[in-house]
Amino acid sequence: EDSSGGEITKFLNTFNSKPLWAVEIEGSHVVHTQHKEVSGSDVSRTETVIDFTYKVDITHFISPFGYITTDNDAAVGKTIQDFLKDSNG
Repeated sequence: EDSSGGEITKFLNTFNSKPLWAVEIEGSHVVHTQHKEVSGSDVSRTETVIDFTYKVDITHFISPFGYITTDNDAAVGKTIQDFLKDSNG
């Protein structure tokens, strides 16, 4: 049994992959067309045309470090110790 929390810390550091964040930007315009059918009825159509789409990786701007953090800003080591002391853990 690891009462110091060292093995838990090692596990968390091994599998601590930060999420990737990206923004997808799409430019488009709408085309409205109207024409008369042979029967004489008017037909109108609206179509959205996609001009460009690209993704920008913003991971570096949102989370540049990739460290383990806690919900309440407590030190990770203290959180692990609290977990080990908790009878429900």
